[in-house]
Amino acid sequence: MLDTHELSRRPGTMRTHSATVQAPSAVGTPVIAVPEGADLDLDLRLEAVMEGVLISGSVHGEAVGECVRCLDEVTVDVDAPVQELFAYPERAEAEAAVGDDEAEDEASVLEGDLADIEPALRDSVVTALPFQPLCRPDCPGLCSECGARLADDPGHHHDQVDPRWSALQSMLESPSVSDETKES
Repeated sequence: MLDTHELSRRPGTMRTHSATVQAPSAVGTPVIAVPEGADLDLDLRLEAVMEGVLISGSVHGEAVGECVRCLDEVTVDVDAPVQELFAYPERAEAEAAVGDDEAEDEASVLEGDLADIEPALRDSVVTALPFQPLCRPDCPGLCSECGARLADDPGHHHDQVDPRWSALQSMLESPSVSDETKES
């Protein structure tokens, strides 16, 4: 929660706010997220406008996850822009009385002089995270047959028999076929 009391509801007044806060519950997706309790650095600008308080700036942190190809741990620096308008409570009530449901659903509302920026931070960080994090851009991943890490063994391969010859292969491997048949 940010205190906006110093702005005194005079449009045009502005102040900056820099802080390091602990991340709430994991901010991100199941694949990659900023862990709970990790540091998030906030550089924000609070501006009083006619409708309320406009909070803009950036959030910086570090997300941890898994490479989608090889499942190794990945750390990604996150630098996300934040922008949210917090309406004054009486302004939000007036819009609700007029029946502007769309504005009511989208607007954040100040609680007294406090702005709850957690949802805005969460939205900004989640959209800044990579959709498919990689440990490195050319990560070869895992073998689809045995699960071996291809980065450890670049020449890794499996001998595959052409499916059209599989019946012949099974005949050659069966013990009922004599050695003479195999030679001919």
